[in-house]
Amino acid sequence: GMVRKEKSGINKNRWKSASRVVKIILLIPVVIVFLMVIIVIAGRIINRFSHYIDASKGIDETTYVDIGGQEQYLVIRGKDINNPVILYIHGGPGGPDSAICNVFTDPLIDDYTVVCWDQRGCGRTYFRNADKDSDNMTVNFETALSDTDELVDYLLERFDEDRVILMCHSYGTVVGTRYIQEHSDKVTAYVGIGQFVNCRESDTIAYEDALEQANAAGDDTTALVTAREDYLIGDSLNEYLKLRHETEKYHPVKISAKPFMLAVFSPYSGIDDIRWVMKQKDTGKYYELEKSLMDTAFNCNLYDYDLTYDVPMLFISGDCDYVCNYS
Repeated sequence: GMVRKEKSGINKNRWKSASRVVKIILLIPVVIVFLMVIIVIAGRIINRFSHYIDASKGIDETTYVDIGGQEQYLVIRGKDINNPVILYIHGGPGGPDSAICNVFTDPLIDDYTVVCWDQRGCGRTYFRNADKDSDNMTVNFETALSDTDELVDYLLERFDEDRVILMCHSYGTVVGTRYIQEHSDKVTAYVGIGQFVNCRESDTIAYEDALEQANAAGDDTTALVTAREDYLIGDSLNEYLKLRHETEKYHPVKISAKPFMLAVFSPYSGIDDIRWVMKQKDTGKYYELEKSLMDTAFNCNLYDYDLTYDVPMLFISGDCDYVCNYS
C-alpha cells in the first residue's frame, strides 16, 4: 500500500511539473505578443510627440472631405496654420503614403502646412466609398485632375491662401505637371520627386543597362531578354513587374526605407492602410482597379505636351532611379 501511495505521489508531482511547463510554453507567445503591442504603442506615442503640434496654433488632423462626390481622406499637419500650404500628390497609381506621412513631413511642418491625400480609388478613400464604387468605375485621369482642382480650392478657402505648393511623387508628378498647365494661377511652386517623363523609355534604359551589366559579368541573360520580349507585346501589369524583377537585380536598392516598419510605428497608420496593401498583393485585381490610371502612366510622355510652366519648378531625382529615370 505504501509503495502504491509513493508512486501515486510521484505521478502527481510529475503531472504538476508537466502542467507548469505546458502553462509556461503557452504563456510565452502571449507575453511576447503583449510586449510587442506595448512596444508598438510606445513607438507610436514617441513618434507623435517627438514632433508635437500645438493645436491652438497649428493643425494635426485626419479627415474625410467631399471631393467629386466621394469622401476622400486627408492628413493635414503643420505647426502654424498661417504657413504656406503644400499639397502632396502620391504616386502609384494607387500608392498612397498617408500611413507614413509623418516620416517625410516632419522636417516640413515647422514652415509649412502639409496635406497628404489618398486619391480616388485607393487607400482609405477607396474603402470609404467602396459601397458605391467598389470597381473604381469613376477612376480615370480626367477625374484625377478635377479632384485635384476641387481639393486645391478647398485648401485655398480653408487656409485663406491664394496658392498652394504642389509636391508630387512618381506617377503623382504626371498629375501635378498637367494640373499646373491648366491652373498655374493656383500654384506657387512645383516640386517633382522622381519625376515621371516617359515610362516606357525609362524601362528601356533600365533594360539596356541591366543587359550591359549582365553581359559584362558573363551572366545568363535568357530570363532578362525573355522578360523584355514579353513586356514589348504584353498589355498588363504582370509583364511590367516581370521585367522590373529582372532588371532590378542589377540596380539594387542601396538604402531601404523599410516602409513596413515605418507604418507599424506611425501614429497615422490603421486597418484600412493594411487592407489596401493586401489588395495590392493581388497584382491582377490591383491592375483592374487602377487600369485606367496605369494605362495613362505606361503611355505617358511629357514631351507630347507643352513643356512651358508658369511656376518655379524643382526636381529631385535619384541617380540610380530606373523607374522614373531622370535622363
